[in-house]
Amino acid sequence: MTILLALFFACADSNDSTVASGCHSSDECLDGSNCFAPGACNAGMEEQVPVDCTTSEDCSGELVCQPSAAGCGFTAGAACVESCVTAGCGADEACDDTTGLCAPATCADGYTCPEFTACVASGGDDHGCVRDTCVTDGDCADGACVDGECFAELGTCDWVAP
Repeated sequence: MTILLALFFACADSNDSTVASGCHSSDECLDGSNCFAPGACNAGMEEQVPVDCTTSEDCSGELVCQPSAAGCGFTAGAACVESCVTAGCGADEACDDTTGLCAPATCADGYTCPEFTACVASGGDDHGCVRDTCVTDGDCADGACVDGECFAELGTCDWVAP
């Protein structure tokens, strides 16, 4: 057993912190790196997004103050935009005719949750979807169990961004 482990580590690329087939948890990553689930953010420091307004009264004419959610590597922001009543919203958004603001469409109102997620009455992501939980890959119908949640593929080992 000791000889096999020595051969494994001798053949591993010293710059490679990943296991060849991905990871289920950080325990499977070499050199103390972390297992990031598919789509997980590892951006490090956040870039500041401009906040041009705090309410629609801060905007000129018929523009409304549309907040933007924080994302991977970005803080939340806000900008004066045309009302969604006239401009419409993105594909996964719904327009609030009263405020003129776009908001994420919810699964309760017809948004289809992605594979390996389910619609819940309260909580979940912005759309009301929550990721299926698991203990093993077998709990994920042709998917992978990464840190107790189902995904279409294994996670990726990487160092935490500074």
